[in-house]
Amino acid sequence: MEPDTIERLPEILRAYLSEHLPDARNVSIHNVSRSPGGNSRSMWFFDADWEGEAPIAKRLMFRANESTCFRDEEASLEKEYRVFRALQDTPVPVPANYWYERDPCWAGEDFVIRERVEGDTNFRDLPAASQQAILDHFVEILAAQHNLDWEAMGLSFLGAPKDGPECARMVVERWERATKRELLEPQPVMTATMAWLKRNLPTEVDRIVL
Repeated sequence: MEPDTIERLPEILRAYLSEHLPDARNVSIHNVSRSPGGNSRSMWFFDADWEGEAPIAKRLMFRANESTCFRDEEASLEKEYRVFRALQDTPVPVPANYWYERDPCWAGEDFVIRERVEGDTNFRDLPAASQQAILDHFVEILAAQHNLDWEAMGLSFLGAPKDGPECARMVVERWERATKRELLEPQPVMTATMAWLKRNLPTEVDRIVL
């Protein structure tokens, strides 16, 4: 984002929430800080509170679609928002996604405002039993995701393959195009890996999953 937009971000967020929460009064934005992680999007954490039938306080995240090494083909913010919305109320835990905004009048680019979930991605210092519990839970969530009926959920917009082999081919070729586009120098290991993947695509699968 432009430096001026960053400087005005608290006021932009206050105005945006005030407009999109018509019953809210005295919207206040505070503790705005940039996320230290992530490379493909600009992410800002902030807290918001307002008055309604009762005082409300939310921990939120602003995720902007500024210049990135990925194109919409590989990582569309709108698609990301639609997938998260589709996953709400399923066994797959996702943060609440409140708004996707494409009008550049707000921040100069499209963005998402979603719930902020506190946590830590680094669990190397945890006891071995705790690490194993996290890994087991991850596999359970992945299995739940694979068991979802993605067609009934309206997720065909992601690009539904006609069969199993095409499913794998679509993914490999999409990321091959992305990596070739961004190469600054030859990467023989990556080139050989892509060639191996294309030679060894699965010939049949039980079903196509999310």
